[in-house]
Amino acid sequence: MDKSWIYELWEKEDKYKGLGVFGTLPEANNEPLLMAITPSEVLAAIRGSRGKSAPGPDGIRKPHLLMWDKDGVKLAHIFNAILYNRKLPRLLKRSRTTLVPKSPDPLELSRVENWRPISLSSTILRLLSKILSTHY
Repeated sequence: MDKSWIYELWEKEDKYKGLGVFGTLPEANNEPLLMAITPSEVLAAIRGSRGKSAPGPDGIRKPHLLMWDKDGVKLAHIFNAILYNRKLPRLLKRSRTTLVPKSPDPLELSRVENWRPISLSSTILRLLSKILSTHY
């Protein structure tokens, strides 16, 4: 079986040689990242997230977080400790990746480009990312 298409798909020469216009952008202002995350920011992020999203490898879902920390205080402390120490706990670094078919045709699914990888990380990490990207 000829597998040359694999090399064509994954080993193409990179056509991007530089940053182009992005190389001339001003330096980012990271000062807001030095401010503490508040419980109200945590609650806004929890309430703004989808309730039925799939959990990551830890199995934690939105209702679990709301039962455990109805005021957002505990998660705010955890998020601030992560930012202060500049260390993400190993447990939050885990993710689960699965392949989703792009086509119902079994013949089409024999080709790698007809599958889409989807990764799920911890709901806690998704909340932290949401807070950092939305507010700051």
